[in-house]
Amino acid sequence: MASKEDYSLSYIGSSAGQSCSDDEDDDHAYQSSRTATVAGEESSPMREAANEMASNAVLFHTAEQEVLALQADLERLENSTTAYAADVAHTRIDLEVKKRELNVTCLHHRKLRANLEAVHAREAYKLADMANDEVVKQTREVHAELERIKLYVTVIKSSSLGLSDPNRRHFFYTDCHVGGLGRWYCECLSERPNWHQYPAQKWFLSSPSPAPSLPTNPASADGANAAVVGAPNINQRQIYCPAGRVMVDYTDQPAFASVCGSCPGSVWLENKSRLAQIIVPLGLMVPTWFVRDQEWVGEAAPARVPGTYDHIWFLKEADKNFATGIIVRGTALECFAEAAPGKTYVLQPSVSSPRCDARGHKLGWRLYIACVSPPGSSRLDWYFFCGGYLVAADGPYGKHDLTPLAQITKDRIMEFNDWDGLDEYEETMRELVTEMLCAVQPRLAPPTSQACFELFGVDLAMTEEGEMWIIEVNRSPRLKAPDKPMLHALLNIAAPRYGFAEPTSVWDPLDVDPNATDTWHPDPECETQEEHMWNPHRTTGRLSSSKGNDGLEPLPGAFGGNSDWGARRENNSNTGAAVKVPRNSDGGVSIGGGIGGGSGAGDDGGDGGEVDAPNDAVKKILRRTLGS
Repeated sequence: MASKEDYSLSYIGSSAGQSCSDDEDDDHAYQSSRTATVAGEESSPMREAANEMASNAVLFHTAEQEVLALQADLERLENSTTAYAADVAHTRIDLEVKKRELNVTCLHHRKLRANLEAVHAREAYKLADMANDEVVKQTREVHAELERIKLYVTVIKSSSLGLSDPNRRHFFYTDCHVGGLGRWYCECLSERPNWHQYPAQKWFLSSPSPAPSLPTNPASADGANAAVVGAPNINQRQIYCPAGRVMVDYTDQPAFASVCGSCPGSVWLENKSRLAQIIVPLGLMVPTWFVRDQEWVGEAAPARVPGTYDHIWFLKEADKNFATGIIVRGTALECFAEAAPGKTYVLQPSVSSPRCDARGHKLGWRLYIACVSPPGSSRLDWYFFCGGYLVAADGPYGKHDLTPLAQITKDRIMEFNDWDGLDEYEETMRELVTEMLCAVQPRLAPPTSQACFELFGVDLAMTEEGEMWIIEVNRSPRLKAPDKPMLHALLNIAAPRYGFAEPTSVWDPLDVDPNATDTWHPDPECETQEEHMWNPHRTTGRLSSSKGNDGLEPLPGAFGGNSDWGARRENNSNTGAAVKVPRNSDGGVSIGGGIGGGSGAGDDGGDGGEVDAPNDAVKKILRRTLGS
């Protein structure tokens, strides 16, 4: 039988040698080791083994806890790895989708780039073709101009008389872009056989007042911010002349024309203040007063004017057209207060009871007259055009309505031939115009070395009682395509070679003394007073000749000594540039139309709102209203 010590040792050995199992707990191992320790207190190796076993048991317990914790962590890690693996799978799928989309986008981009390159190539070819076409066109134009120049030289050399040869078969015109009716005349001449367009060239720039100098910046030591003295003015205007500065049969630059389209001295007809001085005393125009530089010239306008409707007054700039420079007020003093410094105005009351159409719109009458002077003579014949237009205001007339739309007539509404009152009033209109021209004729001075002609528009007003007044006269009135036969008929008189017959457009001669021109010669004191009061230019409308920027004078003898008039601008107020070349009086295209003292914007008042051909209903209404 084994002893107690032997049993304890064998137990300890078996316990130390075997592996940990689930049915052995820490308390049983501790008690066994404690019993063995008590039993073998005298044995030192056993005690050491027991202590070692106890330490191992503690270590085992700790290791077992760590294993359990690691198992839990492992389970959590396995679960999180599963979720991560799913995210990774989704991400890989999204990445593949994006790669495919990127590939598709790259393909689309390549396609667009290819299309863009193809478009660029087509545009380049197109531009190249257009450039070639433009070059070809310009080359053809240059060749055509050269051929016309050669023809001109041939014609000039074929006769010692040059352009004066009566047997000449070829004629030349040049559009120098002066403005007015020059373009219309050139267009009409281009339709004639044996009339050729002669090319134009740059002559010189107009010479306006120099631009004001800018102040110098004192902080700039090197002068970088210094003002540019004498800087070029953007309002300078290019002046043209026929190529080679030669004479042609017609051009709107009178210094180079055998037949020019303007007459010196016609400013006495167009300028409102000068015309009023002549015809108001004759009773042809409504009573007129004058304002110069915000001061009355002569008597001040009264509060009431017998025979007129003095609740409406018109203040009009003397040199303005195109329905500009007109102020409508209720009294003369209100108009006077609107006058600007440095300007000349005419002040007129409205006619009493102006005639209106069936709509209640104020009416006016537009007539056309023309003067023609043959070459080598100062004779000036006047013609009256058998036609014209009725013009109307844009809005209904009111005796106390001060709006320009109600008082200023400008839009064409009917031709004279469609007006039932033409037979009754045409003779009265001719008498008014003839009396006016007889009074103005001595102030006109046609050149003696060349022919000239000029077209004018005359605006008339009529009361309900049939009394008629001259409102204003406009040089170069604005025209439309239906008026071209009138120009053809006028050119048939002024430049008859190879002209077209215009049986429907008739110019009747007026009973004005053709030899009464240039007979008005005021004494120096009167002329000085006239210049001081109205205009720095001479009252004949002439200017002293001056050189252009290139220092060139017009051709000598172009006017037989009268070389002091020429290019004029289409609208002085637009350019602000004074043309320092031989030119007409004070320049400016006329456009008018007025009634009761209110001048309008010519026949049509521009491109907007005009009526070219009224319908039959409107014609019937106007015939009933305007009939005698």
